[in-house]
Amino acid sequence: MNYILILIGFVFGIILDVALAFFSNKNKKRFKINKLRIHHSVLGIIFVIIGFFIYREVLISAGIGIILGHTIRTKEFVFIEKTKKTLKGGIKS
Repeated sequence: MNYILILIGFVFGIILDVALAFFSNKNKKRFKINKLRIHHSVLGIIFVIIGFFIYREVLISAGIGIILGHTIRTKEFVFIEKTKKTLKGGIKS
């Protein structure tokens, strides 16, 4: 096991989390499907799953870095959340 690759992957995951959060907040755009908001920590899960097959050390540690960075920043362990429907005039139901 190459510990340098694990460290590089983890740091890359943290940096990727910060960059995704920055651009998401700057553009005020959120990825939504119907009433579900998909957080970018789902990308971390995808990295971990792909990491079981290829580039094990880098992808799994990067996925954990994304998930951990998102959890530390938002102070909650969330991947998908249900959003409230917004009516005309900005009233939430």
